[in-house]
Amino acid sequence: MYTLLIVEDENKTREALMEYVPWEKWGVSELLEAGNGQEALKIAREMEPDIVITDIRMPVMDGVELSGHLCTELPDTAIIMLSAYSELNYLKSAMRTKSVDYLLKPVDMAELEQAVQSAIRRIEESESRRRDRDVLDRNLPLLQEQFLLSLIGGEHEPDKELASLCASLGIPAEEDRRWQAVVFRFADEREGRMARLTPVVRKELKAALHHAFKAFDCRYVLTAWEPEWMVAVGEFPKTGTFPDLEDASIEFVKAARDYFGCQVTAKRSKAGEPLERIGESLKQMVKIGTAKPDAESPSERNAQLVEAIKTYIERHYADETMTVNDIAEGLSYTSAHLCMTFKKVTGITINHFANLLRIRKAKALLAETDMKIVEVALKVGYSNENYFSKVFRKYENVSPSEYKSGRASR
Repeated sequence: MYTLLIVEDENKTREALMEYVPWEKWGVSELLEAGNGQEALKIAREMEPDIVITDIRMPVMDGVELSGHLCTELPDTAIIMLSAYSELNYLKSAMRTKSVDYLLKPVDMAELEQAVQSAIRRIEESESRRRDRDVLDRNLPLLQEQFLLSLIGGEHEPDKELASLCASLGIPAEEDRRWQAVVFRFADEREGRMARLTPVVRKELKAALHHAFKAFDCRYVLTAWEPEWMVAVGEFPKTGTFPDLEDASIEFVKAARDYFGCQVTAKRSKAGEPLERIGESLKQMVKIGTAKPDAESPSERNAQLVEAIKTYIERHYADETMTVNDIAEGLSYTSAHLCMTFKKVTGITINHFANLLRIRKAKALLAETDMKIVEVALKVGYSNENYFSKVFRKYENVSPSEYKSGRASR
């Protein structure tokens, strides 16, 4: 439901709009009123209405000036202008202030409803885009990391697909952009083996990496973790001078050794490559860096990691707050690597597997015990009984109570 402000200096017209229009039926739950633009602006600043219906010609402050203030201060507020005048200059003024509609008095009820519904649709579309953007912004670092890992894996076709994906992730991929990459490998100096770094240390190393590269005029840095390596990619103008990434790498290697006790080796790609070629360069550098005579194959390592993920979920499925980040932290991997590996090996997501396990455990409790539905839900990691029932029905096509009754009648 929406809030609507009516701005009209003629009392009878304003009262008629307030009293005789079925606002609630049209989706408006709260009505505000003002007799001129100045009064309306004060109310709008305080109440932030979703829609403003304003007359154009009013004393003190007219509707055009009011709309100008609203567009600047409350850009999400939809505006509908009313006027008894059809002169072209007023219409042009209304158009410049981005009004949703311009209606002539006396107001036709059907036209008013159409204008209000148009405003509501515009608001809903704006809110939907904002929600999508918020979700993207929260997940952007993870998505960028997954993109870089997939680039190494050669999962993207060049040109159109790559450019489109980069645009959605805020990664510059124009033809005049050039990149260089560095692959770092970390070893534990005390134990003489590859280091498995905790999420906290990884986060600090990542910050140190960005600091080192930004100090050498890298305009854009992407990073990605596998269990034993990090990749950084700097983006530079095609015609500009490439900064010396060797110096940046040396600074980072020194910081990693001094502050985190890691022995670090670095390998750089050719300077000034387009993004589609960086993936192949990274792939070769990572392959060379990880090759060992008796090392396990990537498929074996992936299978072991999937089993470790499943074991973790088996032990913690009753904890409703368990997230992929918790699993990643518990296993000392990044969540991006866990998600990609699990999906690649099993064909399903980690959350899907967790739900399957929880429903399987719930079915056993429903069939073998006298526990109530809410008790079963809590036992398998769902604090909300309604949500548990919704998930259960999604997987079993029956409600928990129907399943329990069916088992009892056999």
